[in-house]
Amino acid sequence: MRKINLFIALVLAICFCSESYAKRVRTAKNETDVYLNIVVKQQNASIDKNGLITVSYNNGSTLYYTILDNFGNVSLTWDRSNNRQTYNDGVSAYKGDIEIPSFITIESKGEKEDDIVMTFNVCEIAEDAFNGCSEVTSVSIPYSIRNIRQNAFKACSSIQSFNVNENNNVYMSQDGILFSKSQNILINYPAQKQDSEYTVPENTTIICPEAFQGNKHLTKVTIGDNVTAISDFAFQNCANLEYLHLGNSVRIIGKGAFRGCPSLNQIHSTNVIPPHNCPIVFDSRIKPLCNVVVPTGQIDNYKHRLEWIDFQNYTEE
Repeated sequence: MRKINLFIALVLAICFCSESYAKRVRTAKNETDVYLNIVVKQQNASIDKNGLITVSYNNGSTLYYTILDNFGNVSLTWDRSNNRQTYNDGVSAYKGDIEIPSFITIESKGEKEDDIVMTFNVCEIAEDAFNGCSEVTSVSIPYSIRNIRQNAFKACSSIQSFNVNENNNVYMSQDGILFSKSQNILINYPAQKQDSEYTVPENTTIICPEAFQGNKHLTKVTIGDNVTAISDFAFQNCANLEYLHLGNSVRIIGKGAFRGCPSLNQIHSTNVIPPHNCPIVFDSRIKPLCNVVVPTGQIDNYKHRLEWIDFQNYTEE
C-alpha cells in the first residue's frame, strides 16, 4: 500500500509540473493597487474577431492574450507579431524583463457612444508562451496566475530570475527560482542564474522536467533527502556540472536527466536503494572516469541496476 501511495503521489506531482492546478479563482488582494499600476503601464489594447487580445505597454513591450472562458479569464500566450503562425515561427519579440499584469482592460464605444470598459483577469501562462525566447531576461508573475502550462519557459536561455507576487496562492519564487507555493515542487531554475553551487530546499520533493536545463554556471548540486523524483531532462546540458549529491529518498531519475553534462566527475549517492534510472540518464563518456560514492556494502547492489552497471569507478563510505 505504501508503494502504491508513493506512486500516486509522484504521478500527481509530475502532472502539476506540466499542467499545474487549473484553479479559476479570483482574488481581491491588493486589487486597487494593482489596478492603478496597470492603468499607468498599459497604453493600448485591442481584441480581434478571433478573441486574440493585443496589449502594448509604456515600456515598449507588447503582450498577447487569448480568452479562456465566459468569466473574463485570459491566458498570456506566445508572441503574434510579424505574422508569426506558431510559437517557433521566426524570432519572438518577447525580450528583456517581462512584467505580466494581473488583469487588462479594453475600452470601446457603446451604441450610444458611451465608453465600455472590459476587464480581463490574467490567470494563466499558456503552453509554449515563452518557448525559445532567448532574449527574455526575467519574468514577474502576478498574484492572479493560477496555471503555468507545459513548456511555458522552455529554452529561455537568458532568464536570470523569476519573481512571483507574494500573494499568489499557487506559485512562489525564492532567490529567483520558481517553485510551487509549498516549495515541494521545483519548477524552473533560471538558465542564467550565476551561482556555481546550489542546494535544493529541504521540503522539495519533485524536480520538474527541464528545470535546470542549459545552466552553464552550476558546478555543484546537492539534492537533499526529501527529493523522490528527478524528472526527464532536469539537468540536461548543464555543461559545467562536476559534483552531484543524491539524497537517500531519490527513487526515480528521468530520461536524459544528466545528458550533456560532460564535466560530471563525482556522483555521491546516499541511497542504499539505487535510484531507478530511465534509459540513458548520463552521458556514456563520463562513465569510465566519474567516481560514484555509495553507502558501505552497496557497490554490488549498484552494479546490478540498469545504467549504474556502466560506471567503472566505485567507492564506499
